[in-house]
Amino acid sequence: ADFLNDVLTTEATQFLRTAPDGFFLELATYNPHNPAPVADRNKITHPATVAPRSASYNAVGTNEPSWLKAIKPLTPWRLSKLDDLWRQRAQSAESVADSVDAVRATLAATGHTDDTLVIVTSDNGYHAGTHRLSKGKRTAFAEDTVVPMIVLGPGITPGSRVEAMTSTVDLGPTISAALGATAPTWVDGRSLTDIVATNGQVPATWRNAVLTESLGRSGPKDPDYQREAPPQFAALRSQDYLFVVYRNGERELYDRRADPDEMHNIASTADPALVAGLYSQLQALRACSGDTCRTADSIVIPTATTSAS
Repeated sequence: ADFLNDVLTTEATQFLRTAPDGFFLELATYNPHNPAPVADRNKITHPATVAPRSASYNAVGTNEPSWLKAIKPLTPWRLSKLDDLWRQRAQSAESVADSVDAVRATLAATGHTDDTLVIVTSDNGYHAGTHRLSKGKRTAFAEDTVVPMIVLGPGITPGSRVEAMTSTVDLGPTISAALGATAPTWVDGRSLTDIVATNGQVPATWRNAVLTESLGRSGPKDPDYQREAPPQFAALRSQDYLFVVYRNGERELYDRRADPDEMHNIASTADPALVAGLYSQLQALRACSGDTCRTADSIVIPTATTSAS
């Protein structure tokens, strides 16, 4: 009889009203997951919102891997349905914004605005029409693996932006540091507290790449099942490149500076030294644990001398 996201928000704010100093709260909303429920108050929002029209929208790339090459362009009817879905997901996500507003209002009411770090982020992205893919989240492309993280709290300059290579594995060390605790030595990530406290200034010893892995397999009865999902893969993402190695041996390499929409696979034409360096770092990150990850994520990759699309 009640809207789930509102129930979760009520429980969260009730906890905040009685929480002792040094509290930690994780509010994991279900929205906008399928079926992307929309609160009545938010049904009038986003009347003109449609799926993003990036350069890869329903487009064919260069030297695509076999799983992607087999996918045909989406029909106008299907693209229209994806716009409807995207609009509904945007409306559904408005209740997440409502949750953030409620949490911040409760922090203000309990006198904790100036001593609480608020982090808003997601575990994955979502594609709808890019690279001719209908909908889902299981590729190495930026639409699926790059998510925003918004940090609010004392000492943080509103509107400052951080472009450093960060990862969800950094959340554990960051929250531990904010609470004055020490993360276990086996934790792979890095604390973001120094970057947050200096308005986005990145330490000289910061990592140059992050790892993405897709190791799961699902069937038609799995909620995350996608008929168009790629094979299992491991991917290395840096400011300059996206390098993907699939279980079947195929590879993708995108020059993110020249090709920000990740359309032109240059794995077969790029400098072999560059490809070898990226592969070496990818393998090091897959095998690392704890402190060794903070070495593997900073391996210097040879600069490419030639590339072609």
